[in-house]
Amino acid sequence: MNRFLYFCSILVLLFFVAGSYFFPNDMLMWFASTAGADNLVRISLSVVLVMLMVIPPPRSIVFRILLGAVAVALAGWTVSTFYSEQLRVLDALAYALLSVVFGLAALEITYDKGEPRTAAPNPQPRFAPGL
Repeated sequence: MNRFLYFCSILVLLFFVAGSYFFPNDMLMWFASTAGADNLVRISLSVVLVMLMVIPPPRSIVFRILLGAVAVALAGWTVSTFYSEQLRVLDALAYALLSVVFGLAALEITYDKGEPRTAAPNPQPRFAPGL
């Protein structure tokens, strides 16, 4: 499931990069930025997503902390630039999606390897005889 999220996010970012180069005057690209600096941001975020696809879990704690910091910084930057009308709608949605994906990767929820989950037996209180 995580690789599917990474792959779809990469596709969205690369679609915006290709759209800004090949069809910048299309109606869809009116809602996304066609500036070169935004394409550098998109490509760098795609590189981080490829790193997430290549590095298998469990990842190091330093990488996860840095990824969490990137997620929080990206979410804050997205909200602040969108509300100041410097970021367009589709870019804001894509960056918000990426901040959630990076946050989930930083939390790195691990599951058992196909084994059914069992609860530990609840110990019953022992009463003294005769009570």
